[in-house]
Amino acid sequence: MSNMILNYTTYLTSKSSALTGMGNIFDFAGSYQEYNTSNTELEADAKATFLDWLVVGEDLKNALHRFKDEQQIAV
Repeated sequence: MSNMILNYTTYLTSKSSALTGMGNIFDFAGSYQEYNTSNTELEADAKATFLDWLVVGEDLKNALHRFKDEQQIAV
């Protein structure tokens, strides 16, 4: 799960490169796209919810740091 945490903002998107993107022009079967998978829908939902809350936590942490910095400047 640690690898998932490192990439929580892009976890559910496909993994591709610029060359893969150019190759998609000729990929009529859709074989170039590679997505993260889960064993069940429930597991996928749990992962997505967990990652959403990680983003919320990061946003709150950043907001608190900015607030603290602004309070120190105002004093």
